Amino acid sequence: LNNDDGQCALVFASNHAISDQGSVNMLVDQMIADVASIEESGKISNKATSQKIPMAMEDSVLGIENRWSDVQTEGISPSTLKYVADKAAEGFRNPVILPDSEKAGDSTLSAITTIMGQSAGGEIEAGRKTVLQFRTLSKETTAALLEACRTNDVTITNALTAAAALTSSDFIDGGDAKAGTKRNYKVLQSLDMRRFGAQLDKCDTVACMAGSNDLMLGPIQDRSGETVRSNPESSENQKLFWALSREGRMQTNKFVSSDGPVHAVRVFDFAMTISDMNNLVDLTAR
Repeated sequence: LNNDDGQCALVFASNHAISDQGSVNMLVDQMIADVASIEESGKISNKATSQKIPMAMEDSVLGIENRWSDVQTEGISPSTLKYVADKAAEGFRNPVILPDSEKAGDSTLSAITTIMGQSAGGEIEAGRKTVLQFRTLSKETTAALLEACRTNDVTITNALTAAAALTSSDFIDGGDAKAGTKRNYKVLQSLDMRRFGAQLDKCDTVACMAGSNDLMLGPIQDRSGETVRSNPESSENQKLFWALSREGRMQTNKFVSSDGPVHAVRVFDFAMTISDMNNLVDLTAR
């Protein structure tokens, strides 16, 4: 992106699979080093080096020769089964599934709909689209945000997940809020899976090491985001925002302390061995 002053900006977007912090930091560090080299000498002094193909996330987390194809049911523990049961039970809280058709409110019907190869939230003639908007925060605003998060014993990520859920409540049903309606929201939180399990990948190169855990936040009143933004200093709105932030922190801590990342990878590995990937991608895109 160029401006009238001759300055330019590199806008970099990554596939979600390498959105783990380690891979992104490595890419950014190398790009900044090359830019600095060009500014200093007019050329890139850091020569490109061939990297080995990184190990798979399953091997890094579960260990070598410890996949489903290697150990079969021996890798499944009671804790793994509890993880699966807990994930299934999330459906009973009826989290928002877009587009939010009437049938999406029935968790059993939604599950059956997905199994039958349809989108649980219903279809939409206009199609789906994702709007990506880049934002920057000033140094002062970032420092204030960090200080507020420390005061409330949460991370910036916890605060961002709360903000995402509240903002989503403004746009549900195309922004047509329903009086008295409260909904639960699933927020997909990305995790660097190098940090869990066997931890065999040492971040020597970019790898597909991003996993996730679902945060279940709510019930949240429709248009709660607008309410908070209209009077952010009110005690009631402050309580709502930081309570959601602390809920995200608690769920993340519980997920990590119960070896959730390991169980998640174990289940993911099993699912990949039996899934019809083409059909899975089609369902996900609906």
